[in-house]
Amino acid sequence: MIKKKLFFLIILFTIIACSSNPKIQYPEWYLNTPSNTNYIYGIGEGDNLKEAKIMAIEDIASKISLNIESSLEIEKKAIDSNISNKINSNIGISVDDIQLDNVEYINTEEINNRFFTQAKIKKELLTKKFNADIQKQIISIKNIINDIKTLGCNTYSPKEQYKLNELYSKANQKAKYILALEGNVVEKNILKNTKEILSQSSNAYYVSFAKNGNSNKYKDIDNALMSEYKKFFNITSKDETIYYIENIYYINNNELNLIINIKDCNGNVVFNTNLKDKNKNLTSAINRIKAQLYKKLSTWIKE
Repeated sequence: MIKKKLFFLIILFTIIACSSNPKIQYPEWYLNTPSNTNYIYGIGEGDNLKEAKIMAIEDIASKISLNIESSLEIEKKAIDSNISNKINSNIGISVDDIQLDNVEYINTEEINNRFFTQAKIKKELLTKKFNADIQKQIISIKNIINDIKTLGCNTYSPKEQYKLNELYSKANQKAKYILALEGNVVEKNILKNTKEILSQSSNAYYVSFAKNGNSNKYKDIDNALMSEYKKFFNITSKDETIYYIENIYYINNNELNLIINIKDCNGNVVFNTNLKDKNKNLTSAINRIKAQLYKKLSTWIKE
């Protein structure tokens, strides 16, 4: 008798559990993607129509990103492994990259208080938008390249390198989106040339002048400063056609006073700072000056 009651209770609990978690019903069209290759399709569901539409747009974005990932995998196999590691891993496309006005919602349905929708966007419209974004970056890229040419130096500054790299990365990202959509990228030659420019280092030569202090410490200071400059410049032998780093430092007991001028090939000062530190010993002062120098150079480059 107890076994029968126990069996009855198990059956009852199973029925209750199943009724409290009903299986989600999907519209017939929901999992059937149209075959028109001129469009990207996405589906979404949610507690309301707005949520379902957002999910559909995110589905469109994820499909474009998936195509980019596939093309990158092919690219990685085709080139040397050392180079492939440099491929930008930030390949995802966001909802903000898609113009919502161009999205068409071709199917919408509500089943058991659950909303479902199917959206599409024309590849041609996305390609047009991404090419317009590239054009904006290209204008700025051309301006920087023209400034470099006008200056007449055989290199560029880390500041110009940083800005070029930032602009190129944005434009190249949109180019990847376009290729994933099987579209044509505008200004491909400019992007190619910019990539070649960025493969070159920002060159400078280094000169220091010690005004006073213990000469035994000069080498320690030079080595410390050099380690920081090398994070931003390729330090070479003296060359009047590249950038020039001038260091003037004063040592007074455990106090270090450093004046820095970075000049372009025409003698124009592009960066100037005065760093001071007094510590319990000169080694500590040098280390603190290093940290200050790195922060100052980073700020200059990114401002």
